[in-house]
Amino acid sequence: MHVSSRAPLLLMFLIVAMAPWAASQNALTASAVIPKYNLTNEIRARGIVVDTDDRLLLISSGLGLHLVLKSDDGTLEVHCTTTRFVNHYKLIF
Repeated sequence: MHVSSRAPLLLMFLIVAMAPWAASQNALTASAVIPKYNLTNEIRARGIVVDTDDRLLLISSGLGLHLVLKSDDGTLEVHCTTTRFVNHYKLIF
């Protein structure tokens, strides 16, 4: 009986001890800056699609279709859309 009377006290201590850690995890997520679209960074490229790849999107946490484009200036990786969109409309690249 003596051990079980300490259980609520131990549980309360763990909750209080973990509170700052939980708050810091929430702050890290809230402080993550999502980049805004900047028209001045936009480029035009012409080339040949040499590969396609589905990759994990960090902002939306889904899969996204990326094209690898070989141009005269080099190789570019281009994010097109979500994989869900491609599958829904049965797009083929």
